[in-house]
Amino acid sequence: MNTLPFQRFYGKLLLFGEYAIIKGAVGLAIPFERYHMEFVYAKDQFTIRKSTALLENYLVYLKQHFSSEHYAFDAFQNDLKKGLCVSSTIPIGYGLGSSGALVACFFHSYCINKSAFEDINVLKKELGLLEGFFHGDSSGLDPLVSYVSNAVLIGSKQICSKINIENSVAQNFNLFILNSGIERRTAPLVDIFKQKLENDKGFAEVVQNELLPLNNEIIQAYLKSDAAAGLAKIKQLSILQFEHFKEMIPSPIEKVWQDGLDSGAYSMKLCGAGGGGYFMGFGETSSIVNYETSPF
Repeated sequence: MNTLPFQRFYGKLLLFGEYAIIKGAVGLAIPFERYHMEFVYAKDQFTIRKSTALLENYLVYLKQHFSSEHYAFDAFQNDLKKGLCVSSTIPIGYGLGSSGALVACFFHSYCINKSAFEDINVLKKELGLLEGFFHGDSSGLDPLVSYVSNAVLIGSKQICSKINIENSVAQNFNLFILNSGIERRTAPLVDIFKQKLENDKGFAEVVQNELLPLNNEIIQAYLKSDAAAGLAKIKQLSILQFEHFKEMIPSPIEKVWQDGLDSGAYSMKLCGAGGGGYFMGFGETSSIVNYETSPF
């Protein structure tokens, strides 16, 4: 069975919609072209052993949960014997979609029935199932953004569509990312959020009555490149997250966050689940020290 050549896939950034998506709000995710992943044939035995072990375990999972009608398992296994491994610049534990990019790599090269997944929402579901090996339960958003290499708007009821966004929009919003230098895991943070929704009535009301509409308004302003309205709303979001999402903001980042609010120079927000990895900001970064920041 002939399979497609290997291709490079990018990581992803969830620009807006963190946690709000869980409650049905709109979300906006984009490829993060600064980092990428691809399948390659390794030359040294150490790299082969380290990477192939993960892919071999993944193959076992795939054979247990998916049909050879759709995937060329034998070709994948033969390539593993030849030294197939992952070459990646995507940092793990930063919420940038490393496992999603790996799924995109696999799907591109070894799915032999792509016509069954032409609908983007069917594709998202399938990619989510393929990513289940890494997370247990996946929305499929990360591998979808990597695979289509395009911005994706998540609408109501998790219906997705590709959308075009000019790079100038990020510049108009003075969007930057801050590297916390802290690894994190998404699942425990999401569990905290869900538990607070269930057990804290005040928090649930803030999410429903403040976070969700604010999130949707920010996305509309961003898509219209309305920086004046958008940045004012983003500052409101920054204040809300700083007050109600303390568990997702590591203590070293709290001062940076607070300094931005106090000075008015910039507004910070979670980037995905928070807890570590990258954080997102909007504004002037010259006053931020001890942390790497870079414009998007």
